[in-house]
Amino acid sequence: YHSEGQKVKDRVEVLSTNALSGLLLVVVFLLIFLPGKIGLAASLSLPFAMLGTVGFMPIFGMNIDAITVLALVIALGMMVDNSVVISENFTRLRLDGLNPQDAASKSIENLWLPITATAFTTIAAFLPMLVTKGVMGQFIKWIPIVVSLALILSLLESFFFLPMRLVWAGKKVKERD
Repeated sequence: YHSEGQKVKDRVEVLSTNALSGLLLVVVFLLIFLPGKIGLAASLSLPFAMLGTVGFMPIFGMNIDAITVLALVIALGMMVDNSVVISENFTRLRLDGLNPQDAASKSIENLWLPITATAFTTIAAFLPMLVTKGVMGQFIKWIPIVVSLALILSLLESFFFLPMRLVWAGKKVKERD
């Protein structure tokens, strides 16, 4: 028998272990595919969006339980996608000769619509879970809410904070060997 406090602690541990594993894998892959600091700058989107999501959960009356942890783990992989696409475009524009500020601005200008559409189509795929009736509906309603919140915060992070990190990280961009 575990106390409620121990259950929450165990769930946070599972989430943090998955988040750290995911972040480590993301950083490794980003460093393989994006040059130097740009991969690191892109990988920071994940913890920022994750912490923002957890921070907003109490506003919606959510706590960390098995369902919200599951939703966060589901969202984990999707939360970094926006920053990867923007960072790759930024890198390409830098290699084409644009300065860091112009490359960051142009990346957001060119990609905000397709990235936003992708996020909202994913959100739309989860929304039918909100209308599930009965006891099951009461349990799973938090999944689309958490996933939606995570994706929206990921979008905001990618559009407003990532460009600043890219400008810092992308001062020198070299061709990959």
